[in-house]
This record gives sequence, structure tokens and C-alpha cells, in this order.
Amino acid sequence: MEPSDEDRRRLVGDLLQRSRYRRGLQQRSDEVIRVVLANRQLRGAVDAILADRDYSSLGRIDRRRLGHQKALIDHMLEWAYFASDEFVERARRG
Repeated sequence: MEPSDEDRRRLVGDLLQRSRYRRGLQQRSDEVIRVVLANRQLRGAVDAILADRDYSSLGRIDRRRLGHQKALIDHMLEWAYFASDEFVERARRG
């Protein structure tokens, strides 16, 4: 059974809250989630995590089995943070 978009949104939101970039991305969380769901590769990573037995029963992401999928999402969050207007403005100010 394919995960629902609501399940996908919940997982991406949870990963966003656990991210070290959460402060810079919180106000853009809806946009970040929309981008993840629109991207085939990122959506596939989210689906793999949702389908995993540890995540579905314990809410835990097993890094040995799902490290690649989690890293893919983490890299997207990092990119979104460093591409944000807020980061660029702070970098300009020094």
C-alpha cells in the first residue's frame, strides 16, 4: 500500500524539526514539504522510510537500512537552508 501524502508530510515535517537547519527552515516548512513531495527521488526516499518496519512500529529510522534515504532528505534540507534568502542576507552582513 502506498503511503498517503499526509503520512509523507508528517514524516518530512518530523525530519525538518530534527534537522540542525530547523530554525532557518521553520517558516518555510510548507514549501520544503511541497518540494520533497514533488520530487520523485525524494518522495521515494520518504516512502522507503515509511515502509520500513522500524519506522512504522517504533518511529525510528534504521541508519543501516535507510541511511541513504535519510541522507538524501537531509541534503535537501541543507540545500534549502543555504539557498534561503535569510541565509544569504546573514552571509552578506558577516
